[in-house]
Amino acid sequence: MDGKLFGMGNYDDNFIPQRYRMPVKDTRRFYEKPEWWIVFVKWGIISVLLLGAAGFGASFAIGKWKERRQRLEAAAQEERLREHEEAKVREAKEAREKAEREAREKARAEARAEKERIRREKQEAEAQRRAEQEQRRKELESREKGPRRVSDLEKQQQTAGVRWWGKGEPPKFASRREGDEYWCVFTDGRSDTMVRVKVGADKAPAAIDLADGSGYMRPFERKLLDEAVAQRPHLVIMDRAAWVRLPQPVMEKASHMSVPQQGNLFYPSEMLMGESLYRLVKSNFDTQNRLDRLDCNMEFHWRGESRTPLSWRLKFRETLSRSTMNTAIENTLQAEMDASYAAATKTRKAAKPAKQHPSLVSNGSSFAGGRRAARRLGENYRSFDGKSSAQKTEPAAEKQQEQAPTKGRVTRADLQRATDEGFISVSFAE
Repeated sequence: MDGKLFGMGNYDDNFIPQRYRMPVKDTRRFYEKPEWWIVFVKWGIISVLLLGAAGFGASFAIGKWKERRQRLEAAAQEERLREHEEAKVREAKEAREKAEREAREKARAEARAEKERIRREKQEAEAQRRAEQEQRRKELESREKGPRRVSDLEKQQQTAGVRWWGKGEPPKFASRREGDEYWCVFTDGRSDTMVRVKVGADKAPAAIDLADGSGYMRPFERKLLDEAVAQRPHLVIMDRAAWVRLPQPVMEKASHMSVPQQGNLFYPSEMLMGESLYRLVKSNFDTQNRLDRLDCNMEFHWRGESRTPLSWRLKFRETLSRSTMNTAIENTLQAEMDASYAAATKTRKAAKPAKQHPSLVSNGSSFAGGRRAARRLGENYRSFDGKSSAQKTEPAAEKQQEQAPTKGRVTRADLQRATDEGFISVSFAE
C-alpha cells in the first residue's frame, strides 16, 4: 500500500546488490513462518539467559544486601560495644566526680564546722577576755595607784637633796616609826623598779609593794627585795630626802680597779654608782643644787703602796682627765728623780778631794800663778814624781766625770709602767 502510494510497487531492485537493497519488512505471523521454532528457541534461550541473569543479579544483590546487613549489624554491634564502654567510662567518671563532689562537700562542711568552731571559740575567748578585762579593771580600780616613772615619784616626794648613805644608817632613816614608808629605786638602764616599803611595829617591813609601771601598785616579795638591796646599788627615798646606797661588794670593787686603757676622761661618780644609777640620778635630780653633797674621792695607788696615793675630790658631775692623772704621776716620779739627783750631788760634794804633792799643796802660787803657770810650762815640766801636770790632770778629770751623777727625766715608758702597775680607788666623801 505504501509502495503503491509512492510509486514503488513496480520497483525492482534485483539488479542492486543485496547490501544496497532496501529492507523489506516481513509481515507474516511467527507461526506462518517456517522458522518459528528457531524464533521460539531463540526467545527461549534469551528468556533463560534473562532469567539466569536476573537470578544471578538477584542472588548477587541478595549477597551484597546480606553482606551490607552483616556489616551494618557488626557496626551496630561495635557501636553498641563502644557505647557500652563509653557508658562504663562515663559511669566511672560520674561516680568519681560524685565521690569528689561528695568529698568536697564533706570538706566544705568540715571547714564550715571548723570555722564555726573557731568562731565560737573566738567568741568564747573574746567573752572570757572581756570578762578578764572587766575583772582586771575592777581590780585595778580597787588597787592603789602609784607612780609610773621616777620623775613622778620625785615630784610626789618633793625630794630636796641627795646624799650618800654612808657606813651607818642616816639619822632620819634610823628614827623611822611605824607607819612610815620609804621607796627603793633600782634600775638596769632599760627599766626602773620602784618598791615601796611600809615600816612595821619593830621597824621591819610590814608591807612591800611594787609600782608596776602602769600606775598601780602590787605586792612584792621581801626575799627579792633583800637580794636586790644586798647586791645592787639603788636609791632610797624617804620624805624629802634621798640617799644613794651602795652595797659592800660594789664599794669593794670600786676601791680597787685597774686604770682603763681606753678613754681620756674618768667619771668617778659613774665608776662608783654604775652607769645606770648614775644616769637615773643625774636625769632626775640634777637641778636646784640637789647633788652638791655627792662628792667622790678618787685615788691613784702605786704598786705595793710604795708611795703616798694621789688623791682628788670631785663633785658629782666633775670628771678627771687622763692627762691630769698622768701629770700628777709624772710630777711625783720627777720629784723623786730630782731628790735622788740632789742627794747624790750633795754626797759627791761632801766627799774629800784627791791628795796632791806636798810642794803643790803648800805653795800653789810658787810657779807664777799655780796651775795656770804650770800649764804654760808645757809638757817638758816634770814634777817631783816624774809626771807632767797634764798627765796628772787628765785621769783626775775622767774619774770625776765618772763619779758625777746624771739628772734623769721621766719617760713615757716609766709613766706607762706606773699606770699599768698601779690601780685607782673610788669612794664616796661623807
